[in-house]
Amino acid sequence: MRCIERRTPATRCEYSYTCGVIVAPPHVQHLVKRFVGSLSSKPPAVSDQEWLLSLLNPREVALFSAMSAPDRRHAVECALAARDLLGSNATDVLIVASALHDVGKTEADLGTFGRVAATLLARAFPVGRIQAYGHHPLLGAERLTAAGSAPEVVAWAREHHLPVERWTLPEAVGRALAEADGEPVTTSSGPSRA
Repeated sequence: MRCIERRTPATRCEYSYTCGVIVAPPHVQHLVKRFVGSLSSKPPAVSDQEWLLSLLNPREVALFSAMSAPDRRHAVECALAARDLLGSNATDVLIVASALHDVGKTEADLGTFGRVAATLLARAFPVGRIQAYGHHPLLGAERLTAAGSAPEVVAWAREHHLPVERWTLPEAVGRALAEADGEPVTTSSGPSRA
């Protein structure tokens, strides 16, 4: 069967039933990748982690250290990807923003399977740790503010799940940070095609 629907680089085909190719939408792909990665407790490479730690202030180091091994590994991977994607526009502040955007997840204190449940149940049961997990962008922004993080770091933690129109960072920067996270960029009208 020939695919006649819109294609994006991340999904190949948004309507897999039309062409017979089963490909998840970008957000689901991101969640599956994070789930598989979270099954390993392997910490990030020592040299990469030391590089990132050299960019953090002491209170940010404490926040980073409180993250689970899979979350620390994800933070380092995001920082490395952001550095590469931003190229000559990469600054320490933007690299830190990329690394610490999910720091609010520690507030929920959920393991891998708890996070899966929270992702599936957040809208139906927004209470307790499930609610905390769903509000991780706001919780992370609060923690980063208390840690004395740069305004851009706080902003990206707060805004990384918002549509492009609600970002306070420049759109090109936000797109690079979202790509570093593997997260699809959305607009208020749905997934972004840019």
